[in-house]
Amino acid sequence: MSTQLSKARFIFVVGGARSGKSRYAQNLAKTLAEQRLGRVLFIATAEVTDEEMAARIAHHRRERPQEWDTIEVPIGAADAILASKGQYDVILLDCITLFLSNLLLSMQEQPRDQIEIRIRQEVERLCAAARASEADVLFVSNEVGLSLHPLTALGRLFQDIAGRANQIIAAAADEVVLMFCGIPLKIKSQEGSD
Repeated sequence: MSTQLSKARFIFVVGGARSGKSRYAQNLAKTLAEQRLGRVLFIATAEVTDEEMAARIAHHRRERPQEWDTIEVPIGAADAILASKGQYDVILLDCITLFLSNLLLSMQEQPRDQIEIRIRQEVERLCAAARASEADVLFVSNEVGLSLHPLTALGRLFQDIAGRANQIIAAAADEVVLMFCGIPLKIKSQEGSD
């Protein structure tokens, strides 16, 4: 079967902090691009907020292959995916958690129920963009439900939003990979794959 006829996949890579999820997703994106002889778009959602974050972003930039195109969009990830239609064979969005944090901070003065509705709509829109893409699309996210219980109301709201968003994305994805101690565990697989 020709690689041009293979169906594009929506893959969700999730795990705790420092679980190896970004490295795994980048290696997978590289492999998928090589299989398709295609181009990769990396969508970065991080913003420089302090020196430590600037150093992290610089480190991640150095780790990515030079031939990949990168766009930095703290909030407009769905629009970036839709605008790239037909231009790339693999799209890697890293990471959902920062995307959600950026959304939450942009509307934190609104009532909680409105925040939750709007963020759910944005996550559903992001999943729809991934499903409509002709490229293999990979999303990376933190599993925040296994971490410490936040002490602040804003922290608890973020944890709730991130947990619900991960559930929405996992339901929409063809494949879900849980990273644990650097080991990928495929917990959802597309019918007929592997």
